[in-house]
Amino acid sequence: MIEKIPSYELPVYQKVKNFIVQEISSGRLSPGSFLPSERSICTALSVSRDSAKRAFLELENEGYIACSKNRRPVVGKLAAKAFGPNSSTVAIISRIPFSSVLDQEYNQLANVFLHVMKALDENSLNSAFFSPGYFTMNTERKVQDIVSANYGAILYYTGGGYVDDKYISAFEKSQTPCVVIEGYLDHNDSNVNTVDIDDSHGAYIATKYLLDKGHRNVVHATFKSDRKWVAARKAGFRRAIEEAGFKFSSSMVYELVDFESDSNDKLTELPEAFWKRKPTAVFAASDKLAESVNAVFRGRGMRVPDDISLVGFDNVPTGTDVPLTTVSHMTRDIGEKVSEILLRKMSSANGDHVYKEVIKPRLIVRDSVRNV
Repeated sequence: MIEKIPSYELPVYQKVKNFIVQEISSGRLSPGSFLPSERSICTALSVSRDSAKRAFLELENEGYIACSKNRRPVVGKLAAKAFGPNSSTVAIISRIPFSSVLDQEYNQLANVFLHVMKALDENSLNSAFFSPGYFTMNTERKVQDIVSANYGAILYYTGGGYVDDKYISAFEKSQTPCVVIEGYLDHNDSNVNTVDIDDSHGAYIATKYLLDKGHRNVVHATFKSDRKWVAARKAGFRRAIEEAGFKFSSSMVYELVDFESDSNDKLTELPEAFWKRKPTAVFAASDKLAESVNAVFRGRGMRVPDDISLVGFDNVPTGTDVPLTTVSHMTRDIGEKVSEILLRKMSSANGDHVYKEVIKPRLIVRDSVRNV
């Protein structure tokens, strides 16, 4: 017998919906269990059977209950996900351990996470962090465990373009909303939500800026790496060179060091071919690499921008001779866009819509480039 509750001001059928949702979310009605009879609900809430039927229909369309002829509705499987213990938690999987993110003075990923966690906190949502490097069991099994744990959503940071196809396959099969950050997925091959930065465009506008300043002997300093963002920035450099009417040559690109956490510290000199070429400007694939290149210039008695111009990418603090002209990594925009997608997908407001967001970076002009 249902205890009769006082009436309150809501659309009549909405009273029924709210009542049933409260019973499910409290655990008093579990997935697979029968709802109270239509008559008992109508009596307890002082509503008509038409109002109850409308509420049942909407709840069925939303996946919370399953109705069949000549038997009471039962609580549907979606309810387990919507009101389970993890339903208000976003699982964040990062190939870079979260402790490493926090240990660094400044990095793009920390800023992205900051904006995501701020949005989650403002919406009374929680976060749970996972790093594949710390998984004690088979990685594929661990990812399957995360996917099947009915989190409200999953956020996956690939670590600069290293995508594990097993992850993506698991996400595609899951009913849990998922957003991949900087995965550089082929947008035609995946139904996973993605947020990427247009690294090629960023490199293009940086190189074009140098060309517009009159530089005709521009080179690209980059990493020995197969990471997709490295290739994308190289491609953007080449496009700017060719669009300006110059012939691109591989001799314009200098792969200086391997991409590692301390790789920039290992750069103590530039190749002899660099000095023979006598470039007037350098576009570096990252601000930290630009800082290392600047240190080599300083060791040779050269100053930026008086003797050579320099542009970086990422917009992080550097120890260059003068404030560095750079390309913003758009961490705030990435974090806010990721948060927006997560919240929309968790609210089921646009169910099947798949987001493929590409954010255009901006040039930040400072003092490291001169006119020639």
